[in-house]
Amino acid sequence: MGINNLQDVFEIAGMYAEAIARGHAFSDANKRTALVSALTYLLLENFMVARSAALEEIMVDVAERRLNYLDVANVFSTLAVPLDKLLEKG
Repeated sequence: MGINNLQDVFEIAGMYAEAIARGHAFSDANKRTALVSALTYLLLENFMVARSAALEEIMVDVAERRLNYLDVANVFSTLAVPLDKLLEKG
């Protein structure tokens, strides 16, 4: 499935994470770049997901094909907080 067919922001973020983690675009740091790219996309879509060691482990599983973009999307949607809620808290 291509990213153009996706509507859900979490699935799109998951697809970015999967594509970059598996694409080996860089000689090093593909998983970290994948995670930061996905989290940045979600931030641009007004969702905050705090980076954690657990997310970094998930990216290892994505790179090694134990998880896919839908699995990552589910994790992101569970952890995401809308930015407007964060701003309300001050």
